Amino acid sequence: MLLAWFNSRQWITRDALRDVRKMRNPFQYGGVVGGPAFCNRVQEIADLLRASENGEKLFIYSERRMGKTSLVLHALETRTRLSLQRSAGSGNLDRPGRD
Repeated sequence: MLLAWFNSRQWITRDALRDVRKMRNPFQYGGVVGGPAFCNRVQEIADLLRASENGEKLFIYSERRMGKTSLVLHALETRTRLSLQRSAGSGNLDRPGRD
């Protein structure tokens, strides 16, 4: 049985609509996102790391709930991890990030 008409001029059945309603939304809202849920921000993280390392000022702006806080926290975690890796590689554990 046909149920609805879509903009793409395709019909959808009740069974298909039922399947869509059962699908879990892969995006998380209302909190900081991390781990496997945080993805596809490679260029933004690189920009944040570069600005941080060079002492630049960088403004982050977008609409609400677009992941600004998660992006900054992920970049800070990445910076800390890279700094610790550099320190461990140089044998200087007293002052991380300073070779």
